[in-house]
Amino acid sequence: MPSGAFTFLSDLYSGSTSDIDIVKKSGFIDMIEEGDDVIADSGFNIRHLLLPRKATLNIPAFTRGKQLSKKAASHSRRISAMRIHVERAIRRLKTFKILTGVIPLKLWFTLNQTFLIAAVISNLQKRLA
Repeated sequence: MPSGAFTFLSDLYSGSTSDIDIVKKSGFIDMIEEGDDVIADSGFNIRHLLLPRKATLNIPAFTRGKQLSKKAASHSRRISAMRIHVERAIRRLKTFKILTGVIPLKLWFTLNQTFLIAAVISNLQKRLA
């Protein structure tokens, strides 16, 4: 959310799982409605997953060594301004000590719940925007 609140968390996956696979398996796409606008990092092209839902994907414009048009530059600035809140929310979540250390294997089964609780507590903190 623009306020910095988490509205969707997928289950956690190992490092060998691709971001696209996580999006497919998480149920995120099922929550997208017609007309929704999804913001993603450049290189994270999930447009093909959003098209059937009639949603749009916004990623920062690529310059490829050329100057952006005024319209493209303005659009990229707006996307970047929104992405700052996402980055701040993630940084806030990473400050929870329980998520920063080595987690014993015997607690693996509680990791998704621990992550969810940390996100809920983060949402109860002061708004980021």
